[in-house]
Amino acid sequence: MQRYMLEHNALDPVADPSARSLLQGDVARAVEIGDVIDDARLEEAIVERQRRKSKAKIELVTQREVTAARKRELAIMLEHYAADNQASVAGDGPFEKGGEPIWFARAVQHGLAPLKARMKRVEWKLANLETSAVNRGISERSRHAQVLTQTPLRPFIRVYEQLGPALPDTVHADLGGLNVPVGAEIPSPPFPHTLADVFEMTDEAINQLGMLMHMDFGIVQGDPLVERQNKVRLFYLYGG
Repeated sequence: MQRYMLEHNALDPVADPSARSLLQGDVARAVEIGDVIDDARLEEAIVERQRRKSKAKIELVTQREVTAARKRELAIMLEHYAADNQASVAGDGPFEKGGEPIWFARAVQHGLAPLKARMKRVEWKLANLETSAVNRGISERSRHAQVLTQTPLRPFIRVYEQLGPALPDTVHADLGGLNVPVGAEIPSPPFPHTLADVFEMTDEAINQLGMLMHMDFGIVQGDPLVERQNKVRLFYLYGG
């Protein structure tokens, strides 16, 4: 009577809860060392692999979970193959350190070779897809940023007769750009046509724009020019 030489543990449940419920009746039982070789155990492993594969097609089961079932099925199948061909499984042949017969270890390696090659191809394809997705994302963000920075800003009209206060840290107020009639659009300079133009604005242009609009843009004492430009940009992005 032929017996199993290796232990074949039951597979871990699949991660997806709905798939776990659907597969509940198709979970192959664990095989213990010394159990009598039984075709029913192999059939269970085959059905479990087939059912996982069918659920992978609708993305309820991962490819890794299908592969685990396939490897378990193959390992059990190899033991059945050895038993059917009356291979030496009773302990009279050479064994490896782990207790498996050398013929079995070699058979497993040979049987798993195509699967390992396939997994390598899948991993390579996944890596390529991930790289492509990252590159597309970078390209899309770059394109979006370029479009955004070049999009014309909504013009502002001078509403108040009186000018607003000068911005903090303004050394002197150049009134040359402030001669704008009430009801007229604020011209450029000091008004920036696009977000890209904001990064070309000087301290004086930002101050003039703030005085005409009665707006401080959140600028506080001590803000360097680049921070002032950034606050004006954020105003037009989210507050303007």
